[in-house]
Amino acid sequence: MKWFVPLAGVFILIIGFFTFTMFGDHFNNFAQAYAEDDLVENAVQKAGEDPRVREVVGEIMPVDKMAVLNGEVRYSEDNNAVEMTIKINGTKTSAMMDVAAERAGEQWKYHKIDVRIKNPPEKKQTIRVLAVSE
Repeated sequence: MKWFVPLAGVFILIIGFFTFTMFGDHFNNFAQAYAEDDLVENAVQKAGEDPRVREVVGEIMPVDKMAVLNGEVRYSEDNNAVEMTIKINGTKTSAMMDVAAERAGEQWKYHKIDVRIKNPPEKKQTIRVLAVSE
């Protein structure tokens, strides 16, 4: 029982840290993106349909939910807009995919999908899959 009070205090400090710091915001963004399967899956599908992406990256493998946690996610406009970067793996190489989208009802409307290839260095490039001019 002597351990309960210090353990409860540490738990309260951790909760406060997540609640009142920017780290808490980042954690919430990742958690929301992790829960929104269609956001990532639809972007990957669109990228996988691009002939240049297929040529350079190959067939894109299904994205593991953990890929979202290895990337970057920023929600805005009351969580109705998102900018994210996630790692994708293809049959030929891996790449980073940058996505900008906004919620339109229950669906996501994509404004930007870029696939960035870094390795090997001789194939370094950015493939613009989708760009909506404003």
